[in-house]
Amino acid sequence: MKRLFKWLAAIGLFAYGAIALVVAAGQDRLIFRVDPQRPSLATTGLPRAQEIELATRDGARLAGWDIAPAGPRDPVYVYFHGNARTLDRRASRFRLLTERGAGLVAFHYRGYGGSDGSPSEDVLHADAEAIYQDTKRRYPDHEVILFGESLGASVATHLAVKAKARALILDSPFSSMVSLAEDRYPWLPVRLLLRHHFRSDRAMAGVRMPVLILHGERDSLIPIIEAERLHALAPEPRRLIRYPDARHVGVFQHGAMADIQGFLREVAGLGE
Repeated sequence: MKRLFKWLAAIGLFAYGAIALVVAAGQDRLIFRVDPQRPSLATTGLPRAQEIELATRDGARLAGWDIAPAGPRDPVYVYFHGNARTLDRRASRFRLLTERGAGLVAFHYRGYGGSDGSPSEDVLHADAEAIYQDTKRRYPDHEVILFGESLGASVATHLAVKAKARALILDSPFSSMVSLAEDRYPWLPVRLLLRHHFRSDRAMAGVRMPVLILHGERDSLIPIIEAERLHALAPEPRRLIRYPDARHVGVFQHGAMADIQGFLREVAGLGE
């Protein structure tokens, strides 16, 4: 019986280790759902938008879209997308964000939408700084609003520590990839396996601008408790707006644009 127990225990440990290795090896595909196809801008209904490219210091080329601000006092959103699909899937929200004259700059992460290379946490953060600097170079007299969606919320939060912007807006954020993975896979040694930690919770301590967090209460991909954790760490002035019927990154279908405009007007001092 002892031999049988030891044999079964050994099989269990081997199976556990094998599963952990499979998860560790496949984590990039889980975190970065890369879509390399370059989308067509012509069919998006964004008449002010233009395709642009940015050359990074290591020689990669990032493919992006640029919507110039309509007037000299209009701000510019620097937008960081989520982990799946390309910018054309965000066209409806880009239209809402810019319909009153605001500009918008958004680039595909490496490997997405015609951008060179492969994504990683370090690369995304470095590219975000380059995107911000390029935006300030092209629009030096316009206020910047950092906007991050899902995975991009972490990219935007890290950028907000170093960048000068009027506000940080986060749609469906998580506090860290570590906490998100631990909640989903409590039986795995997540901290040992993860290569991309995306610690927005740590970065938020260095943010010095108004923070608006938008999150759906029916979000099953990133539970709203993640937004609550991040909101608790955000500096004042801060605001967390809950949408009872919204799912993941579905807040724009439930009136988020009016909430964004109200926040920028009342808290950030912008007439957007």
